[in-house]
Amino acid sequence: MQSTLRSEALARVYGNLGTLYAKCGGVFGVAAFVDRCMDKWMADPTLNENQAVTTWHQKAQRCGFKFLVVQIVCNLTGGPQVYTGRPIDVAHKHLNISEDEWGVFMEIFNGVCA
Repeated sequence: MQSTLRSEALARVYGNLGTLYAKCGGVFGVAAFVDRCMDKWMADPTLNENQAVTTWHQKAQRCGFKFLVVQIVCNLTGGPQVYTGRPIDVAHKHLNISEDEWGVFMEIFNGVCA
C-alpha cells in the first residue's frame, strides 16, 4: 500500500514514463523552463513597447503569471496539474496584445524549448 502511494506521489511530481511531462523533468523541470521564458519575456523590448504590458510588469505580477503558466505547460505536456486561472482571452483582454506581440511571445517560448 505504502509503495503504491509513493509511486503515485512520484508520478504526480515527475510524471509517468514516456510522457512529455516526465521528459521535461516533471513539475520542477517545467517550472525551470517557465522561469527561463519569464526572464526573456519580461526583458523583451517588443513586448514592453505595449504600455499595458509594461504597466502590468511594473505591478510585479511575475509570480502569479509564472504559477499559471507552469500549470498550463504541465497540463499540456501530460502532467496532472489543472489550469486554475481565468480563461486566457478574458485574462489578457485588457493588455491589447497584438498578433505581432503574440508571435514574439511564442518565438521566445519556442526558442527556450530548443
